[in-house]
Amino acid sequence: MISLKDACQKVLSNHPDEYIHIVNEYDGIYEFVLLKKGERITETTGLLFAPIVNKQTGEIIEGFLLGEYTFGNEILKQHTHSQLERL
Repeated sequence: MISLKDACQKVLSNHPDEYIHIVNEYDGIYEFVLLKKGERITETTGLLFAPIVNKQTGEIIEGFLLGEYTFGNEILKQHTHSQLERL
């Protein structure tokens, strides 16, 4: 099982020009909402695809449709950028 901290490091190593805005934690995965460094969420920010990390295997799946996993699954926890900085 991969920890949230290790999953964050893994995703960031694949996305060096981005930062983690939010991580949605589900039963079997972490879903990462990434933004370009320096970018802030506005009404015109487009968030469509997100990498996910399988909690059991640590596998990263790129280009997962944001919210696709959420259908029928509940967020266990949502981790904000400021919370992740304290890991």
